[in-house]
Amino acid sequence: MLITYIVVLFYVTPFVEWGLHRYFHTPPRLEFHRVHHTNYHNDKSVVEYWPIPVMGLFYYFGYFLIFLGFLKYWIYHNIIHQAPALMPGLSKHHQLHHKYPKYNFAVSSTAPDRIMGTYLERDPSEKVVKI
Repeated sequence: MLITYIVVLFYVTPFVEWGLHRYFHTPPRLEFHRVHHTNYHNDKSVVEYWPIPVMGLFYYFGYFLIFLGFLKYWIYHNIIHQAPALMPGLSKHHQLHHKYPKYNFAVSSTAPDRIMGTYLERDPSEKVVKI
């Protein structure tokens, strides 16, 4: 059972995050999600509270694996926005998504973006200096 939880939490949920996040970037859902991007670009990165009642419902009805998946997403996403130095690689990955919203949809891993062809490694506007 523990192996199942580990596999689902660290190998399956990143793809679920990717799919849901990409889904939120399509109309009409984009209007709901645009608030998050607007807050980020206006330096108003606040803790997102919407997952808390969702997590509570999954927990209450006994869907513990889904609850843990949402909890993991919520923790990672808030660390990335509130304390990016704790997760520099994922923070850079997500910050690039805010600048280039057609890329880097996954939050807790870069693997889904790499596999699904939406991975952006670096900011294309940065000049690469070769020595």
